[in-house]
Amino acid sequence: FFRCRVCRRTMSIPRLTYFNLEGRGETARLAFHLADMPFEDHRVEYKDWPALKPTTPWGHMPVLEMEGHVIGQSNTINRLVGKLTGLYPTDIWEAARCDEIMDAAEDLTSAITSTFSLDAAASEAKRKHLVAGELPFGLKRLEERLVAAGGQYFVGGALTVADLRVLAFLRFIGSGNLDHIPKDLAAPFPHLQGLVARLLAHPKIAEFKAKHQKK
Repeated sequence: FFRCRVCRRTMSIPRLTYFNLEGRGETARLAFHLADMPFEDHRVEYKDWPALKPTTPWGHMPVLEMEGHVIGQSNTINRLVGKLTGLYPTDIWEAARCDEIMDAAEDLTSAITSTFSLDAAASEAKRKHLVAGELPFGLKRLEERLVAAGGQYFVGGALTVADLRVLAFLRFIGSGNLDHIPKDLAAPFPHLQGLVARLLAHPKIAEFKAKHQKK
């Protein structure tokens, strides 16, 4: 058990389950780490996923277990963890903006992951279509939202889970692991690039990334 500094309650240690990669689980992981909030970082290897899948709330990860509750859906988890760690706005309009940014990043992520189950030819065609339209459009809108918010962070001039969610998305498309999606797709957007550089230079984020960097 631990004493939550934000909600001022004694709580059980959260258990966050996700694959052994960044992806949709990284936002909550980083939020916990930034707040020095203890959590069990349960990482699942792909070979173990088929047996685990039927036991999850929605047939996918991440999954958060805490206080006797089992919660699925990545942005729901991000909002909850953001509230627990002080990285989610209390103002209703700033909270809405935070949700908007996270949901936009999730929509763009889902557009790409929807190609994972396609055969090679169909995947190539779908990804080239995304690169020609939806992905640069979404990146442009994220850039505009960031500029409108002052250019440093998406909401309220301070770090929130929205920034961490966009970081995860930009790391995903910039990984070089997605055939037919150029890893420099976000290069034309300087404020997004600045956000990534700023967050990766944050001592706590750099510490977490270094600890979990795959060899």
